[in-house]
Amino acid sequence: MPCQIGITTDLVGREMSWRRERPTMYSWQVLETGLTRPEAQAKESLWAAMYGCESHPGGNNPAGGGGGRQWSVYMFHY
Repeated sequence: MPCQIGITTDLVGREMSWRRERPTMYSWQVLETGLTRPEAQAKESLWAAMYGCESHPGGNNPAGGGGGRQWSVYMFHY
């Protein structure tokens, strides 16, 4: 059962995007919220290693540069 870990500032939009890309997606979970970009990036790598999930660190910054504590870490299976 493959899984994916990622970070985003838009959980709803990101989930919708993944559902289009991976129609077999299930078990969407928000693992952590209220993080800065560097915190979220570190947590993404940690969770991916812990669960053996695919991840792609270094995604795009949101409009405005991504400052502040607005990032979340998510996980899903497919």
